[in-house]
Formats: sequence, structure tokens, C-alpha cells
Amino acid sequence: IPAVAPLLYDDTAETREIAAWWLRRRIFGVFGEGEIYQQTLQVLKSDPAPKRRARAAEALGEFLATPGVDACAEAIAKDGEPLVRAAAARALGRLNDDGKGALSQALVDADKTVRLAALRSAGRINAFNDTTTLVKLTADGDAVVRKRAAEVLGAHRAKDAVGALVNVAQNDADADVRGAACHALGALGDAAARPALEAAAAKDPSTFVRDLAQIALRRL
Repeated sequence: IPAVAPLLYDDTAETREIAAWWLRRRIFGVFGEGEIYQQTLQVLKSDPAPKRRARAAEALGEFLATPGVDACAEAIAKDGEPLVRAAAARALGRLNDDGKGALSQALVDADKTVRLAALRSAGRINAFNDTTTLVKLTADGDAVVRKRAAEVLGAHRAKDAVGALVNVAQNDADADVRGAACHALGALGDAAARPALEAAAAKDPSTFVRDLAQIALRRL
């Protein structure tokens, strides 16, 4: 354990992941009072180095233990470094928990990398249901965020997002975003989207979007 624990902060992501996997399988020496898990919680809370705090958050996600949820939620709320907040948002996805609303807070973070990390986790958490915030992200200033928001809405079968996705499919300036919206509308299977999809299939300037709209129409 003393040899493996420092690898939680290694520069190679695969090494960090395997180290956390190995440690979480130990019955003794990791989860007791003052041992590795508690030390990792403390690093996330108070280490002066943002990189170490971020890697502690990652490790807490891989440990799959409940105390990591509150610790990552606190990091999203209080840590001043986007690197750490993004790592904490990813960890919540690994822990399959929204952190009592912390993930929604990360979705509206000022930093794009945090928003994208939170979207990734929102897509992984089956019980995540903050459709309102996801819909707002379909109008985000960054095209990658808008695209990912549309994808998550489709994956969650968010029926109340049909109107927002129709607007994106018709009006977004980015073809990848319009395509993602068409795909999501097909996944939702709501007939109300048919006119917009028919228009996209016939008139969108992008062949990619037209093809996705045709596929989506077959799913209605």
C-alpha cells in the first residue's frame, strides 16, 4: 500500500486509475482512520497544488465510496480552480451521484471544461433529471457544449426538451450541433418533431444533418 498510494498522483492517467482500483480492493490499510482514503479526502480539501487536488478527486471517484460524493460536491462549490472542479464533476459521474445538486452547479460553471465534465457525468448518471439546466445548455456559447447537451437530452429521453431541440435543429449555426439535435429528437420519438425533421432532411445545407434527420424520422 505505501508503494501504490503515491501512484494516485502519477502523471499517467492509466497508472492513477489502476492504483485506485488496486487500493479499493484492499480490506485493511486503505479505508481506516487516517489511512489512504481519508488522506485523499484531505488532499482534495486542502492541498495547495491544484493538480494534486484534481487527482485526489479522480481517485475518490475510482474508490467508489460514499464519502467521496460530499467531498467532490464541496470541491465543485468552493474550489477556485477549474481543473479541480472538472475532476470533481467527473468523479460524481463515476460515483453515480449528482452530489445533491452539485452536478447541476457544475453544468453552469463559467469554465467550459467544467461544463463539459459535468455533461459527461450527467450522461452517465441514470437518475439525473435536471432537464431544465440541460435545456439551457443547448443555447450555450460554445458549440461543443451545445452538442453534448443535445446528446445527453436524447440519451435521457427528456420529453420536455423537444421544443428546445427543435429550435436547435432548425437554427443552430453549427452543423454538428444541428445533427446532434436531430439524433436526439429521433431518440425521443415525439411526433411533434416531425415538421422540423422533415425540413432538416429536405433543406439543411449539411449532408450530414440531412442524413441524421432522415434517420430520426424513421424512429418517430
